[in-house]
Amino acid sequence: MIIYLNGRFTRRDEAGIDPLERGVILGEGVFETMRAESGQLLHADRHHVRMAHGARTLGLAWTMTAPTFRDVCQQVIDANKHSEARVRATLLAPAQEGSPPTLIIFAVALPGPEILAQLSTKPSKLRVASTPTNHRSPLAGIKSTSYLAHLLARREAVEHGADEALLLNTDGAVAECAMANIFIVRKDGAIATPRMEDGALPGIMRSEVLRIAGVLGISALEATITRDDLSRAAEVFTTNAIQQIHPVSVIEGIWGGAPFGPVTNRLFEAYRASVTNHLEAIRRG
Repeated sequence: MIIYLNGRFTRRDEAGIDPLERGVILGEGVFETMRAESGQLLHADRHHVRMAHGARTLGLAWTMTAPTFRDVCQQVIDANKHSEARVRATLLAPAQEGSPPTLIIFAVALPGPEILAQLSTKPSKLRVASTPTNHRSPLAGIKSTSYLAHLLARREAVEHGADEALLLNTDGAVAECAMANIFIVRKDGAIATPRMEDGALPGIMRSEVLRIAGVLGISALEATITRDDLSRAAEVFTTNAIQQIHPVSVIEGIWGGAPFGPVTNRLFEAYRASVTNHLEAIRRG
């Protein structure tokens, strides 16, 4: 088979990636975005668990173990000589069902962790997406490469002067943001985040915040969150692997408040301390 690829005609088997792979032509695949600090990958095993779950959901025959996945990702970081990096692992469905999927891992350099503290001076402005997310979809809860709906929601938000899109589900409850999970801090100091049944992705940082809240004695729950709940929040923040814990200052038309309140700050500092302790333990061997 002869195909056209970026200005040249070439054989299918010489294209570098099979153009008939379902992951390429149908968006059938899963991915993970991870963060490395001081040259070390964070939360690799949890990312592997989530990718393996997504692969099983799509019927992909992926058998790589967690230690191998962690080692390969680490080798990519080392080969690129990155200290701070965004690491992306993508698993694409093959052309023939039952064949092994294609795994692509790359790493892109990031600014140092000190930039995370500076983000408190640049809180996010959220805007509710005009199109709801289907929390009953079979893709809800997995990081599918079919991510266009989230990208379009975020593009719409940016075009209207916001930084990120807030997605409501088809019942009108809060699900997540286009690129992050969302938390509210209630007036009583407790934190809440949408349930996975309401369309929230099982985020790695989401689970870390829930864990750290327990250590700090902060009441934390997964709950159905309404627009009214948002309007009554004392603080709002988002979480993902790259920005980790990021403050929100405005939810357009719903809420505005302190961009980096005491509870958000306490969780941020506790998480950063846990990362520092983890990296020091690695250095000590």
